[in-house]
Amino acid sequence: MKKLSVAFFWHMHQPFYKDPVANKYMMPWTRLHALKGYYDMLSILEDYPHIKATFNLVPSLVVQLLDYANRRADDIFLQKTLKPASELDLAEKEFLLWNFFMANWETMIRPHKDYWDLLSRRGLTRPSEEEWGSIVNRFSTQDYRDLQVWFNLCWFGYRARQHYPEINALIKKGKGFTEDEKQRVVELQYSVIQSLVPMYKKMAEQGQIELTTSPFYHPILPLVYDTEFARRAMPNAPMPQRFSCPEDARSQIEKSVLFFEDIFGFKPVGMWPSEGSVCPEIIPYFAEMGIKWIATDEEVLLKSIPVSDRTEALFQPYITEHHGHSVSILFRDRGLSDLIGFTYAKNTPEDACQDLCSHLQAILSTSPHQDTMVNIILDGENAWEHFPDGGEKFFRLLYERLSTHPYITTTRVQDYLGEHPPNKTITNLHSGSWINHNYRVWIGGKEENQAWEYLRRTRMFLEHHLKHHSVPFDIAKMVKEEIYIAEGSDWFWWYGDMFSTDNDEEFDRLFRLHLSNIYTLLQVDVPPYLKEPIVMKDTIALAEAPVGFIEPVIDGLNTHFYEWQEAGFYNTDKSGGTMHKASSYISGIFFGFNMDTLYLRLDPFATGKERAKQCAVTVNIVLQHNDKCFIVEFPFNFEKEFSYTVYDLDELTGEKTSVGTYSTIKSVRIIEIAIPFSVLAMTSDIHVNFHIELKQEQIELERYPKSGYISFEVPGEEFENTMWSV
Repeated sequence: MKKLSVAFFWHMHQPFYKDPVANKYMMPWTRLHALKGYYDMLSILEDYPHIKATFNLVPSLVVQLLDYANRRADDIFLQKTLKPASELDLAEKEFLLWNFFMANWETMIRPHKDYWDLLSRRGLTRPSEEEWGSIVNRFSTQDYRDLQVWFNLCWFGYRARQHYPEINALIKKGKGFTEDEKQRVVELQYSVIQSLVPMYKKMAEQGQIELTTSPFYHPILPLVYDTEFARRAMPNAPMPQRFSCPEDARSQIEKSVLFFEDIFGFKPVGMWPSEGSVCPEIIPYFAEMGIKWIATDEEVLLKSIPVSDRTEALFQPYITEHHGHSVSILFRDRGLSDLIGFTYAKNTPEDACQDLCSHLQAILSTSPHQDTMVNIILDGENAWEHFPDGGEKFFRLLYERLSTHPYITTTRVQDYLGEHPPNKTITNLHSGSWINHNYRVWIGGKEENQAWEYLRRTRMFLEHHLKHHSVPFDIAKMVKEEIYIAEGSDWFWWYGDMFSTDNDEEFDRLFRLHLSNIYTLLQVDVPPYLKEPIVMKDTIALAEAPVGFIEPVIDGLNTHFYEWQEAGFYNTDKSGGTMHKASSYISGIFFGFNMDTLYLRLDPFATGKERAKQCAVTVNIVLQHNDKCFIVEFPFNFEKEFSYTVYDLDELTGEKTSVGTYSTIKSVRIIEIAIPFSVLAMTSDIHVNFHIELKQEQIELERYPKSGYISFEVPGEEFENTMWSV
């Protein structure tokens, strides 16, 4: 009699939110998803012992779960939660009102009247910067405490609410929460998180689930191996300068397997290549580390072999080999996986369960194989936010039905392969991922390619530095780890226009932070390009751009009205996003030029002028045509004569070479500076980006612009004629 084996494969993953240098978590999503997706999806199986499943745990996720379980994780959102509401300052109140409604509004906020009331009072659309002042004052201290509690309370899933009745009692209370109750909510979060890794291990040992892993920091392995592999499926896409580190691809797999064995006590036999991204060249790496099977999307299969009948081709495992090494490979049923991930939340649980079972029955009926395997592989955490009940009733109906079905059973992948070893071989595996059988999400767009360029340049610097300098073992280990983190797929996922989130700029900042940490750990100046955002959604528009040549008197005074009139001007007091605070040191930046000289002028706030006596100014200049970097440094001082120094930053070595020290700078009421173009290797029509930092003992106090940069074209002979005609 024909049988159908269903392999449910839940991929559990979050980006690595930890800054290892600062030892802080920048975002809360690992902590919060643990309360819902991770706990619900695993613990519900306790009620259905006949249901088998496979859970793929990305090592970088497990690291974060263990940090929280052992109270080593300190994320910014948790800090804002635990601070007594009566002690919140204005900026912290704004932070809560902006960030503490980051949950699915329809399923996690609207069902709770008091939480929805807080959101309605804040406003359902993004407030303008001018509106924040009045909005903050709409809320009492008690309101802010209630918001702190609700944001953390709404993330508990159905299983946590069943196991900890206190959660339901607090939900029922709705408002008027105390500081003690807020503290208790956080303690309950820790209780849930602390149970997760032991529960995964226990259920794996009992044989109900299989545990698998992914490359450590979830990189797109084929692109880490060689970005040129992307051309195989995307021959016409623009590509960045080649990045190729096969040794990093191998290390990401090796680190993952060793870590997994250390945590769970056994080696994994299965691995989900991040985003289902595969190519022939990485097959030997899997095999050498003892991985017996991998999985990817059905479209990769259909591109790898000649197919006349999808049903006959898809519902069976294969062997894929390269250069004498081989592993088994499975292919997900895209349609069924996407129905669960994207469609069933919009339907009743009864209809969703019936639809999935009907599809499985149809596959069983039409399959030419006696033992057919269906692989349902998808994200195991995010989809459930869209189900009104977190997906509980759908899974209960489905698991009850499959527990007693005479012909359809669930299976762990390793069990099925043990009983039904594959007998067909793929010798030329298609290079692609689970999305459109290519790597378009992670490479080929302007932002994605820029990120790969930043990664390539930093990787080159690191290799050169480790080769030519003696670096302590612990530091060498940390900087390599930062490279591995930056190779993660998540940073590239949010670049470009295919996917977007309210946190795009934060993901961009984190990516560049990990690369910058390498220079910081090696005590080398971070190159200016890493301080320039890749995501430029909120590029700051200048109030004025240069409209003509200027030749100001460098005397530290606004000598006469006209000397800076045709310069460009950046108003620091009106820049930034919703959470931007007014600058406290510099109120405005003028910039302009004649044919030979760049002029800058910094106008201080009176209070900033007094407070910043021990500060230094750094002007970071990047010539866009060749990415050449210059750094101009001088004190933020209004009491004595001083000079400025220009440095040429060698990107490969990270070393600053002094170009020279110059005296064409003056400060009295303002700071005025003249820098010859020749000193900065600037020639006509070159595009220049720059930003300014104010530092105190290498600690950045402020950056202008806060996001992005100021830019201009070095003038040519026709500049003034062009501006005159305009």
